[in-house]
Amino acid sequence: MNDKQSVAHLEGVSGLEALTRFADRQSGMLLCLEGSASFQIGLKECKIRRGDMLVVGIFANISLKYMSDDFKGTLYIVDLEMIFSAITPLKLCSNMQFIMLHPISTPSSEDFSAMVSILDLIEQRNRLGDKRPLSGMTTDSLLNALIFLVMDSYVNVRQTVIKSSDTKEAIMLAFHADLLRDYATHRNVAYYAALQHLSTRYFSTSIKSVSGYTPMYWINTVVISQAKRMMRDSSISIKEVAYGLNFASLTFFSRWYRECTGETPSEYRTRYRITMARQGSD
Repeated sequence: MNDKQSVAHLEGVSGLEALTRFADRQSGMLLCLEGSASFQIGLKECKIRRGDMLVVGIFANISLKYMSDDFKGTLYIVDLEMIFSAITPLKLCSNMQFIMLHPISTPSSEDFSAMVSILDLIEQRNRLGDKRPLSGMTTDSLLNALIFLVMDSYVNVRQTVIKSSDTKEAIMLAFHADLLRDYATHRNVAYYAALQHLSTRYFSTSIKSVSGYTPMYWINTVVISQAKRMMRDSSISIKEVAYGLNFASLTFFSRWYRECTGETPSEYRTRYRITMARQGSD
């Protein structure tokens, strides 16, 4: 199984294990083929029925509350790093914020079938084990196509602007927007609290109650994901990555990165190059 993404076919309670991994990974989508299910997402309870799509993006905290015995669905679990790598170049961060408010949508039957087909293709690529030379690029293209289909299904929903009525959820949404805008220049929780004129303590408590994680966790997650995306580009030096993310020095960036990930930036880049070389030679 690909450790960055996986596809699972669910039938009734047999899908509980995969849904647990869905919650742990924090991002992905579930297409309901039959039956119904109910989830707690942040402070909301959301119900999904046949033909519905549940999208859980970044900053989500999800748990299963109910699943019908006849439930069938296709589940796509994707690593946060892949999500950030996909949505940032496509400038879709604001769309992801909207989905936080509306995690459930009902795509057209044509779009729903297309999504199922793309997930089947992703599953096939995963079974191949990324051994073909262009396998990584193929998977990225499939993910991009899937993202565009998901976004397109929200066009009609987004004709009206709906604001969150829950204070803590509103704080989370504002933090989401602020972080995706300012992650390269600000990594201090107090900064994001001040933007909303809140105390750091109340801000941190609100974020954790909605998402299940602290603001610092999300700040580090975003910055690490962007750092990895930049380091995969061999034309960008690690020093340029450090300065591009507003670190005072390469030494400070390397120390911070190692504390967060357990490896240095150089070790990550070397490991990535070895992985890509193996894929190309298989």
